[in-house]
Amino acid sequence: TKRQVRALLAVGTVQTREAGEGLSVEAGQDDAPSLPFLDVIVSGRAAVRVAGRTVAELSNGDFVGETTFVLGEASRSRPAVVAVVPVTSVRWDSDALRAFFHEQPVIHHALSEIWNRQLVARLRHMTERARTRATAEALVAQEQELRLQADALADALGAPPPAKALGEPRAGAVGTPGRGV
Repeated sequence: TKRQVRALLAVGTVQTREAGEGLSVEAGQDDAPSLPFLDVIVSGRAAVRVAGRTVAELSNGDFVGETTFVLGEASRSRPAVVAVVPVTSVRWDSDALRAFFHEQPVIHHALSEIWNRQLVARLRHMTERARTRATAEALVAQEQELRLQADALADALGAPPPAKALGEPRAGAVGTPGRGV
């Protein structure tokens, strides 16, 4: 209900961060906080970064720190979350939010459902990326094997290797040196 949403928002504080400012710091950094808070992005976009590489983007309705909140401990693999554009979020102190949930289990259940749906969506996305990567790696391996077989056949026939006879593959083609998958 609207009253429950207002009660939940009253436990938190609205915060604004400029582009480049962190919502969380990557685990393993000397000044990494233990994430005693949970944020939900109200407006703006933030990048999720691991070892300086952006692995995902968050926007309106996405949470920051929910895994740590749900598990009750900081993850060793916690990424940095940095505002890409100005971000407004609602931030809750973890202890205050746990106390609120103790008094309002219906709200806790509703937020748990949201976190579960977001987790499933992330897992699906990760699975699709893994499948795509595996397919690309398999195609590169097949291409390399075919090249070896063609070279061996040409050698057996006393002909120049196909790559030499046909010209080297164009730069940047899948499976050629210097091109990542």
